[in-house]
Formats: sequence, C-alpha cells, structure tokens
Amino acid sequence: MKVLVIDDDLLNLKLTLTVLESGGHEVMSAATVDEGFAEAKRFPPDVIIMDVHLPDVEGFTAIRHLKETAGFGNIPVIAVTALAMKGDRERILQAGFDYYLSKPIRYRELLDLVAAAGKPGGDQSDS
Repeated sequence: MKVLVIDDDLLNLKLTLTVLESGGHEVMSAATVDEGFAEAKRFPPDVIIMDVHLPDVEGFTAIRHLKETAGFGNIPVIAVTALAMKGDRERILQAGFDYYLSKPIRYRELLDLVAAAGKPGGDQSDS
C-alpha cells in the first residue's frame, strides 16, 4: 500500500517510516502540509498519516482542505497526535479525520490501523 506521512517531527517521522517500510508499505513523507499535498498530487497515496499539529497549517484546517479537494476526499486520513485527553478523539474524528492514533506510536497498532484504513469501508479505530 502507498502511504504518505506528514509530520514535522523528524524522530516521529523516521519511526513511522521505519515501521511502515518494515510492514511492506511504499512510503512517501513530507514535513509540512504544503509539501504533503504536493507529494499527494504527484503520487496519490492509498492512505495519509498526518500529525495534527504542523508548522504551516493546523491539522483541522488541513483536513478540511484535503477532504474538499477533488481527487483526495476519499483518501483515508489517520490523525497521529499527542492529544489524548477525554474528548480529543471525538473532536479529531468530527473534524474530518477518518482514524485516530495517539502518540507514542505502537508498531503493531500503526500497521493494523493502516491495513484497516486501506480496506474499503474499514472501521474507525478506538486507538
């Protein structure tokens, strides 16, 4: 599966890329939303993993823009975030993200979530 990871934290990005590549996925990466959208236009991904807090565009704004952009609205987007307080998951999913994954990232959970997201009609995660 082709996965685009958008995260400005180099350590988190490297960890996520390593986990996904070891799981057999083709991985693209970007440090900003603008770079990520440009990469997605060149090589449309099957799944996008995006940090909610990015330096150029806040994740809630980015997800609305992505979902409204022709050709990208049906790509499942997994929010990866340190926001893990009561209500954060619901708020993130209501904003338009398809899935929610809290940090720190767990290897098996990430791979399972990407597999679920890549299936048509995959269920949203309770992670």
